[in-house]
Amino acid sequence: MRVQLKPSRFNCFCTDETGDLLVFNTFTVKECRIPRWHAQEAVRLLRGETEAPDNLHGDFIKYGFFVEESTDELAAYKAKCYEYYDSPRLDLSILPTHRCNCRCVYCYEDFQDGILSAAAQEKLVRFVKDKLQTCSSLHVGWFGGEPLAGMDVIRNLSQQFMALCKDLHKPYSASITTNGTLLTYETFTELQKYRVLTYQITIDGTKSVHDMQRPLAGGGSSYDMVMRNLTEIKRLKRSKSFYIILRINLTRQCMAQVREYLRTLNSLFGGDSRFPLSINVAGDWGGDRIDRFRENLIQSADELDQVREQLYQIVREENLSLNVNGVGGRYSEFLGFNFGCYANKKNFYTIDSTGLIRKCAQEIRQGFPPIGDLETYRDLSDIRTEQARWDSVIFPEYPEKCRDCCFLPLGCWGVAVCPLTKFASKYASLFPRAELPVCPEHPDPGGGDMEDPCCTDVKRDPAMFLRQVAKEMSLPVIEEIFSDGEEKV
Repeated sequence: MRVQLKPSRFNCFCTDETGDLLVFNTFTVKECRIPRWHAQEAVRLLRGETEAPDNLHGDFIKYGFFVEESTDELAAYKAKCYEYYDSPRLDLSILPTHRCNCRCVYCYEDFQDGILSAAAQEKLVRFVKDKLQTCSSLHVGWFGGEPLAGMDVIRNLSQQFMALCKDLHKPYSASITTNGTLLTYETFTELQKYRVLTYQITIDGTKSVHDMQRPLAGGGSSYDMVMRNLTEIKRLKRSKSFYIILRINLTRQCMAQVREYLRTLNSLFGGDSRFPLSINVAGDWGGDRIDRFRENLIQSADELDQVREQLYQIVREENLSLNVNGVGGRYSEFLGFNFGCYANKKNFYTIDSTGLIRKCAQEIRQGFPPIGDLETYRDLSDIRTEQARWDSVIFPEYPEKCRDCCFLPLGCWGVAVCPLTKFASKYASLFPRAELPVCPEHPDPGGGDMEDPCCTDVKRDPAMFLRQVAKEMSLPVIEEIFSDGEEKV
């Protein structure tokens, strides 16, 4: 029986300057190039002007450019969103303390809160036990402040979480975001016992730039401490059971010495897949310190393009063996199915050092109520009301005007909009003293009407988007529209 095919609603396509056809499907996140001599015929097929024949080349189906006639692609899209939203894994971001031994120039923390109390830790274990009755596994991300300043909390909770997961036959894993100054080889080895296998450590440029942007609170070089710890871990730990992501938050000062920076990291960590470099741009995340540093931020799209081009050139010229991520072009960064913030997961929670249960770490500064308080926690019914409010804003939805937009899966709306912003918009009347959120990852989140702040240029001129992506990436080529050895319809 013949399977009827139809073009996907999530296709977008255009010709480039050579006449080749560029095709991109935003649901499968697949793109390709079709030679110009097949372009017109392919366009007729992609527009549905010509019925898809039985011998349509298999790549058109593999890439998702054609789907079965009965497929409800909007339903499939929402189902994929639900999978993320309703992930059965329990994810906790735990802040053992807000204290920190560094005073990074772009950090928004005030370092006022102390250490998560023993009583709060005991209640947290009870909370985790209650949640794991309906969750498949537990992942803990240690955050801060500087989480290693609360190593006693990490040690106590890790041991209890691991014992609890063993009793309940649930997998356990952990990660940590740390400034690296306290990550001695001995501490690293202990953390591995607690299944902390993924680390993120920021090295903000050369020694002079890093120490300026990430100074120690009491003076001295944080750069020397971080590099000493990392090189010792690399030298002494031969196993591949960990992954240390080296991060840079680019500023204008970083860019002035970025070639020397990349050479240094390449000489130390090049060829070692355990130490990739993640390139990011420092943003205005609020707080008082950023006002004195704002002139060093890279904020305009044009300047960001220049930074990317400079990085491209350096990476090519230096022939780096260092694994460098995040040097994508201006448009290729959109090539991904966008679920938005981690707070869009139903079973994600932030536990701050005061013992409050939250969805988002930014709530702490913005004046929104927590989901719950470990000090008074008895069971999951204590968080039911606030949990329901959050569930109502992270649940995937889309305006009717977006229904026919092929860019829907890129996250122009709904799940990709900062969930705290949606929460604030929906419940503003209940919390009149709360401030408009400032999200580090989504500084211009678009507000309650879910207008699209991040993909506006893409949607305004899809052809420009596709042509730029083709320049930034090497696209696979579908040489033939029809399979060999068969008559075309």
